[in-house]
Amino acid sequence: MFSSDFLSNKTITGSLIPKGYHLIMGTLVNQDLTYTYFKNWAGKWQVYREIKYSKPTDTLASRPDFFCNNAVFQGIADFTLLDRYVYSYLEQGKIKIFRSGTFFTANASKRYIYIYKSGAISVFFYSSQIHKRKLFHDIVFINPKQAKGIHYCKSDIYKIYYNFVKKTQFEVKYDILGPDKNYSINTNFLKL
Repeated sequence: MFSSDFLSNKTITGSLIPKGYHLIMGTLVNQDLTYTYFKNWAGKWQVYREIKYSKPTDTLASRPDFFCNNAVFQGIADFTLLDRYVYSYLEQGKIKIFRSGTFFTANASKRYIYIYKSGAISVFFYSSQIHKRKLFHDIVFINPKQAKGIHYCKSDIYKIYYNFVKKTQFEVKYDILGPDKNYSINTNFLKL
């Protein structure tokens, strides 16, 4: 399961870092392990995602246009290797949005670029032009099976947690909080 304490981390002190490891945000990470996870993403994955709104903040509840949605997404994600250290990520499927006792279904998709460099993995918003890619978050390992990331979008905070269950399964959880947002996204990936 995911760690509830996002900021907890053992800090590495001293100037000696063992060969094959990197110090990333105070965490000693085996770069071979990071690359192993990165390489394993190649190919297609079945995706199941639940989006759940928490109790709305006072700001949200006071807005007449606010409504509390929960949603489920099912689809396929494809990590396509562009070169040895870069993936293009394309996700496509159907989202079912529930509201006021009814639901509607729509097509949904998203794209990212994943880059492995110097023992770390970074996720960028997709752009076909390299110089226009904007960083979404860095994936920082907190132990051999879990990683985290964080993204700031204006006054919203996206806390991202990765849980590597086994070679053919991993989970990603987003906790999103801000003046106009208060929800979580839980996604399960199964290798096809």
